Amino acid sequence: MPEKTNVEAIWYLNKLHAFRQSGALVEAAECWLDKEIAELELDIAFQEDLK
Repeated sequence: MPEKTNVEAIWYLNKLHAFRQSGALVEAAECWLDKEIAELELDIAFQEDLK
């Protein structure tokens, strides 16, 4: 995934969470989504620590 600004990362993270909760996912996609969410949360936390 390309680097995102903090605002873009938060926006994308919110969209991922909403999609995750929509019930439209199959089990295989949930694994990928969990990984994306975890990586974005770590990236956001790291960016906040740099401030």
